[in-house]
Amino acid sequence: MTTALSLAPAATAGAPASPYQFDVAVAPGDGAGLKANADLNAQFTTLQTSLQLGLEANPNLVRSDPLALAPQASASRETLGLNAAWVGPGAARLDLQVGEKLDQAWATPAFLASGGHQVDTDDLTARLDLSLTPLKAVDLTVGGGAEQRNILDTALAQAAAPESQRLFATATQDAHAGLKWRLTSWLSLNAGGKLEMADAQWRGPSTSGGATAAGLTYAFIEPSVDGAVTLPGKGQLDLSLTRAVSPIDAGAFATFAATEDRAASARFGPNREWRYRLSFDQKLAAMKLSAAVTQARIESATELGPVGADTQAPVAVTGGERQQVDLDLSAPLAAIGLPSLTLTSSGTWRNSRLRDPFTGEMRRASAESPQTAKIALVQSLAGLKARWGLEGQFGGDLALYQMSQISRVSVDDSLGGFVEYAPGSFALRLQVDGLYGGGRQTTDTIFAGPRANGFVERVDHHVDDGQAVRLVLKKAL
Repeated sequence: MTTALSLAPAATAGAPASPYQFDVAVAPGDGAGLKANADLNAQFTTLQTSLQLGLEANPNLVRSDPLALAPQASASRETLGLNAAWVGPGAARLDLQVGEKLDQAWATPAFLASGGHQVDTDDLTARLDLSLTPLKAVDLTVGGGAEQRNILDTALAQAAAPESQRLFATATQDAHAGLKWRLTSWLSLNAGGKLEMADAQWRGPSTSGGATAAGLTYAFIEPSVDGAVTLPGKGQLDLSLTRAVSPIDAGAFATFAATEDRAASARFGPNREWRYRLSFDQKLAAMKLSAAVTQARIESATELGPVGADTQAPVAVTGGERQQVDLDLSAPLAAIGLPSLTLTSSGTWRNSRLRDPFTGEMRRASAESPQTAKIALVQSLAGLKARWGLEGQFGGDLALYQMSQISRVSVDDSLGGFVEYAPGSFALRLQVDGLYGGGRQTTDTIFAGPRANGFVERVDHHVDDGQAVRLVLKKAL
């Protein structure tokens, strides 16, 4: 539920309307939190500007078990952004985006003998993009951007002054260019590329408690080629080739950097792959169907691997391949005599092959589920100001590979449901998970020493119940 207010100076008789507008929105945040956003817009003949300010606070008002290790936590977020767009002759457009986002999180341990932590994450971004139409059937885009991210950790010591320590910092710059050529009314080609350069630095406690630091610098060219065909009935067929480079995983890099006595051969870097993708989107009346097939050649992937004698950490694993198929469907069922009913479903099939860093054998990527699917049937009861639905989830099995352990998680198919009553300014929702199934069985195979030795020491089993009942009340502010 959101309460919004929009203010604009009224136009007097014979005078033009003001180009300024001010918007304020207030909405519930996570838990017992609250968030507010203010947006000042100005629009002139060739210049459009927008200034946004956002504040969010999410205190944790539920006290933890005093005997548990789980910490008390709260968080806040402050955002500031400026967008400006200049529209020139010949469909030329220049866009400028500048912003800052500051996240603050506080964690207080249940045992007050130890200090808590305050973690500040500061993101600074700036982008400048230019789009032109030099020819009737050709669009050209060029631009670039920079981003700087700093994570600061403040140890809230009990008997000493707080000690601040920078844990993770990245600086990224990129420049890109793209060309779109509309050959016919139903066929277009896109070609482009991006040059990305990044520097990552980490400093913090090592695995033995001392101080350690690590740095990583890289630069990659990411070309892309795309062809799109427009089909009858608002459909589209798209074939693309892209070199995809993912951002550095801060948690994985911190674990790698904190590991002492790493072998000289241990390497860490961003995930990279050459990706072929064929996608299909079709809309038939109110029904929407989309499907995609992805074939990727893996250049580098992050997996747990050996970095020293009996020591493991996230490392870069080179080589391998993966395939993925995605399918999404949304269809109202009024055409078959079921008014107000809507069926939505999605499914993903995955397969990958890469070399295990510990054994050298080819296997599926760690934590990859071979297939997952969701299906939901929802009916709106307008006369009763209510709606209800059934939600099913299928698949989700996965395996986690470590130096001396393999954890296999088996997830049962599940069926849940909900009933929601919304007469006006509030909504009451009863959610029941695990009406059928939903349990998780975890099998941990523990090896005596590294898995490459092949000697199993013991096997542990854990079973978790997937049933849960939630009652949610939402009220407009």
